[in-house]
Amino acid sequence: MPPPALELLLGDPDASHLVLRPLRRSHPEAEDFWEGNWLKVDVTARAGAFHGTVEADLRSDELERFADGLAALQPDGQARATLESMEGWVTVRLALDPRGRLEGSCEVRDDPAAGSSLRFSITCGQDRLPALRAALAALLAAYPVVGHPDDDAGPLLADAAEPEPG
Repeated sequence: MPPPALELLLGDPDASHLVLRPLRRSHPEAEDFWEGNWLKVDVTARAGAFHGTVEADLRSDELERFADGLAALQPDGQARATLESMEGWVTVRLALDPRGRLEGSCEVRDDPAAGSSLRFSITCGQDRLPALRAALAALLAAYPVVGHPDDDAGPLLADAAEPEPG
């Protein structure tokens, strides 16, 4: 279980922001890629007068891709770091503008199937980027990606490829 302070803060803590707080693995016994990487995460959004928290399902591999995107950000605004949850709970797109500001858009859903959503913008100084990268690294150290997608497809593909007995 991670320490209670483990969280990822995107944006300005005194203005619009998104906070991801991992609670636990959804399937702690699973070691395969497809089931083992699901996380229960408290997602807190603050946008102007709106504020709320929802428990969402995110994946470690989604957070890992987001970390890779953050590592590639440059102040030319060309590169983007994107966090897009498979089930549609959370979408975040960040870029560094030429002035060195981290800017992005967020969308949080309370139910990806038929619920409400909140869309908002976040900004903060480039000086927050090292703390953001460190928090994401700590989160991934606590909940590393397990398995590999190709490893888990073996039996399914093998069954599909076998000819019918005849």
